Amino acid sequence: MHATWAEHFGALRELERVLARPPLAVGGEAVLVLPSFARPQNLDLAVRLALRARSIGEIRVVDDHPDIQVARWIEVRHPRLSIHRTRGRVGPVARYLEARASGAARVVSVDDDLFLTPRILDRLVARLDASPHVPHGVYGQRWGGDRFEDNLARFDGEVDLLNRAYAFTAAHLRRYFELLDALGIDLDDPRASQALDDDIPLAFAGEGRPRVHDLGAWLDCPTERAGMARWRRDDAEAVRRALYLRLRARASFDGEPRGVPSRAPWSARRLPLEWIWRRRAR
Repeated sequence: MHATWAEHFGALRELERVLARPPLAVGGEAVLVLPSFARPQNLDLAVRLALRARSIGEIRVVDDHPDIQVARWIEVRHPRLSIHRTRGRVGPVARYLEARASGAARVVSVDDDLFLTPRILDRLVARLDASPHVPHGVYGQRWGGDRFEDNLARFDGEVDLLNRAYAFTAAHLRRYFELLDALGIDLDDPRASQALDDDIPLAFAGEGRPRVHDLGAWLDCPTERAGMARWRRDDAEAVRRALYLRLRARASFDGEPRGVPSRAPWSARRLPLEWIWRRRAR
């Protein structure tokens, strides 16, 4: 949605060049948390990319599926990689529990349907270092008064919610769990933890709205739009809206989000084939 064919092809070529290099023996101070539930086939590639990012020191994979051992899906082995299996089914909030367990000062977490190159990971950590008072990402939503405006990416500005990729500090993480306590959400209750839309509290964990950045085109897993994501469940919008409004009442931010979202690129893949062939024939 946010890349031309040329950009998408360039991202694929970059991925191939990156994987031709050996992983770094030592990385930076940031910890990458990779949650997994329904897409264990994506983890090996995500790990291999992260092992080549200079900003990432440790990679923690969260295995939250009671019937799938994700270690069987990860071929690469490295001292910087560890796999942590949850007790039963915790839900997406398991990524934040694992981030807290890591004790890291800076954390990046990426959904299991998204592949970020080392260049994008490093740039995302750099944005967090430059403005550590708010969380950062590449993809988000804005609140329009009665519904969310979705799929906001490839621009630099503020959003009301981050989606899919998250960079945050230990201070944000402490505030995250304080907000859950204030709302009376008991993560020891599997029903509460599994139902929680984990991205929403993070938006209120900083001193202002979270920010997204245009760090270049990424590669998506085809299943991203195949109905597996939580946001595709029937009651997703109502549940997300209710939690967002509860948190907004506690920690609202003044004014409107800054920054103008970009439109989807005017690329060949969005044009009729007849028009394309006419242009080529000129």
